[in-house]
Amino acid sequence: MQKSEIKVGTPVIYWDVIKDNGQRFDPLKTVIRSESWELGHGQTVCKIAGKSGGVCIKHLDQITAGSLMAAKLSGLKEVSDEDIKDATKSFFESKGVNVEMH
Repeated sequence: MQKSEIKVGTPVIYWDVIKDNGQRFDPLKTVIRSESWELGHGQTVCKIAGKSGGVCIKHLDQITAGSLMAAKLSGLKEVSDEDIKDATKSFFESKGVNVEMH
């Protein structure tokens, strides 16, 4: 996420591990609990529910159908098919497309 997207109360997926090749592991469905701030070496962090201290905002994804699907495929049991369906419907509705999901 970008610093401008960090807002208290925003639901996110936090990826605990991101490897050099971009692979992400150990997702957590959570919410942002603080504004962001910069550490001395320039990394931007914020607080999230379920973790102590600040976490790097590069480890956060906004809740979308894609981020939910990635988290579910990575083993996050808190993500249901209904969550993905709702996020997909919201995305299309935000673009002005009325969608009937079955």
